[in-house]
Amino acid sequence: MLNSVRQELVGLSYRDSGSTAVTNLYKTMMKVVKNDSNTDFIEYRWLNPDAEKLELKLSYVKAVPNSDWIIGSGFYPADVKRALEPKWFKMLN
Repeated sequence: MLNSVRQELVGLSYRDSGSTAVTNLYKTMMKVVKNDSNTDFIEYRWLNPDAEKLELKLSYVKAVPNSDWIIGSGFYPADVKRALEPKWFKMLN
């Protein structure tokens, strides 16, 4: 797995990570990509390194054809809210 934010996860397989949270996320991703569309959004709670706490994360996942690989990219809605709140506050005042 590649993960520039969480270096401790680089090079690990979600399937064989030894972490219950990572393994469960892998199972969720596999279930999603095995459906007819082979791609979807998932939501789950994950450690947000910026906030240093578990937060809701939304990720888009897609299976790589002819492999057991899954590509995913996600974001924390709370990060978006934290980034936009000061701007909205300024606009309203």
